[in-house]
Amino acid sequence: MLHQRYKWQFELTGSVFLFGDNDDFLEGTVREQDPFWFVQGHIIYTFKPGLWAGFSGGYGHGSQSTVAGIRLADDSRLRYFRVSLGVPINSRQGLSFGYAIGRSNTRNDSDMNRFAMAWTMMFGRS
Repeated sequence: MLHQRYKWQFELTGSVFLFGDNDDFLEGTVREQDPFWFVQGHIIYTFKPGLWAGFSGGYGHGSQSTVAGIRLADDSRLRYFRVSLGVPINSRQGLSFGYAIGRSNTRNDSDMNRFAMAWTMMFGRS
C-alpha cells in the first residue's frame, strides 16, 4: 500500500518467502521449511525532487524446519529499523545513504548494525 500526502509518503508492504522441500538433505532425509512472513513500513519526506529522508521498520517470522518428520526449534524472527537520506546528483541520478539496526529473536540471537550507500539511476521519462 502507498499513500502520498503532500511531501509525505507512507508505504506498507508484505512479503512471504516460500521454500521447496529438500528430498536429499542428509543421508536421504527430507527437509521441509515453513514460509517466512515479513511486513515492513516506510515514512518518507521529500524536501525537493531527489532530496528525501526516510524512516523504515520491519518484522518477520517463520521458516521453521522439519527434518525426517521431526520439528526443529529453528524458527526465525527478525526486526529492524533504518534511517535513510537520498541526495540528487543530477535530474536522473542520485545517491542514497542508510543506517540500519536489527535483531533476530532466535535461540542464537544476532544483532545487525549496517551502513549502506547506493547509486540510483532513473530511466525513461522524468
